[in-house]
Amino acid sequence: MGAALERGAEGGLLRAGSVIEKNAQDEAPIDTGSLRSSIKCTVRGKGTKMVVTIGPNVKSKDGAPYDVYQEFGTGVFKEGSWLGGGSKFIGGNIIRPRKAKALAWRGKPGGWGRAGGATTKSHGGMVFAKWTRGTKPKKYMQKGIEQTDVPAEFCRGFNATK
Repeated sequence: MGAALERGAEGGLLRAGSVIEKNAQDEAPIDTGSLRSSIKCTVRGKGTKMVVTIGPNVKSKDGAPYDVYQEFGTGVFKEGSWLGGGSKFIGGNIIRPRKAKALAWRGKPGGWGRAGGATTKSHGGMVFAKWTRGTKPKKYMQKGIEQTDVPAEFCRGFNATK
């Protein structure tokens, strides 16, 4: 009886976690696909100590070390900044280069806000700027969880386990 319950619980956690994984992958922004492909679901432990982990695996070969910035935003847009609902101190949230003369990223300036003012240049798909306000949070993991009926998916996985 105990082994059957444990297999059912593992099946339920794996099913619910896999649905969250799929939903988060669908919500993740795509540039190279590294972030999307690094989102995985794993179940570890035994009995009452089982744990399910869902999210980007930055240690994998497909890892995306920028995952936290995509989820929570950067600069003035990150959670806790003025626009993110926290402190009203904006000046410290502007992103500036530390060791170079300019920041560089793929994309185009503008859209959600100005980047670097008159010093912004776009060349061959790259943007060079002396400063930027940052990027808005994508909340792909949060959306993946919110789109999942976790109890129902757990029950489906639990009941499908033999």
